[in-house]
Amino acid sequence: ALLFLAYLTLKAWDIGGGTGPLPDPQLVARACGFWALLLSALAIAVRVAKRTGFFYDFTLAVVLQIVLHGFLKVPYVNAGAVSLLFLCGTLGVRAILARRQRLIAVLP
Repeated sequence: ALLFLAYLTLKAWDIGGGTGPLPDPQLVARACGFWALLLSALAIAVRVAKRTGFFYDFTLAVVLQIVLHGFLKVPYVNAGAVSLLFLCGTLGVRAILARRQRLIAVLP
């Protein structure tokens, strides 16, 4: 959530929008995407170093949204929808695998 808020905050500040009277939305999205991906990599590195968590589904969904919108020029809402579907898919697979492990543990 913090990565996503950082991305939105940077976009609201029009970081990297050019020198014209109005900022170029694609330049803003790309510049903000760069900084948000840098923060994402840092967050993942800290979590791996501290061994505090290995569920990166939410982080990867935010990274996917940033890459789609910031670098591949997919409209913001569409990129968010794809990221949400990705997150639901990963959480669904994780739930199925957890249930399967519980069933295997119960069997003699």
